[in-house]
Amino acid sequence: SRRRHTRYGTVTGVQTCALPIYATSGLVYQPNGHYELVPDEPTREDAMIALGELSEILQDFPFALECHRSAGLAALLTILARPAIEGSCPAFLVEASTPGTGKTRMIDAFSVMTTGRESSKRSYSSDPEEMRKVITSAVLTGKPLLVLDNITRAFGDQAQIGRAHV
Repeated sequence: SRRRHTRYGTVTGVQTCALPIYATSGLVYQPNGHYELVPDEPTREDAMIALGELSEILQDFPFALECHRSAGLAALLTILARPAIEGSCPAFLVEASTPGTGKTRMIDAFSVMTTGRESSKRSYSSDPEEMRKVITSAVLTGKPLLVLDNITRAFGDQAQIGRAHV
């Protein structure tokens, strides 16, 4: 990707720095520590090590099956990769048979890791017009993540989602 550099403000004034800003997405890469570079040609072993490290993020969440843990990783990776994906991305449903299992905590952890703040949460409405407004507002304001919390009814009206051009 093409990169450009920018100036950013500080409490004491303006400081020049060389933060890479990716021209296509406008994202800034500013690591808060030292990270090893990803090899130009990663091996399967490199991928398995990375998978193990990513999986540690989810170790405290009580998934019923290993495929559910994989779906959790897919959700996290989708949020991370979203700026590089042209077109639609899937929605992810997080459900549990009992309250207090950490569903919202997991989503907030994903949000903090990818955006630096907790996710915005909205209640799900069975009114298609209200949901159209919620989804359209999230899209127009550029929210990278929208959490519809405590869904107790059928979900996924294709007409309302399609109208929002998500």
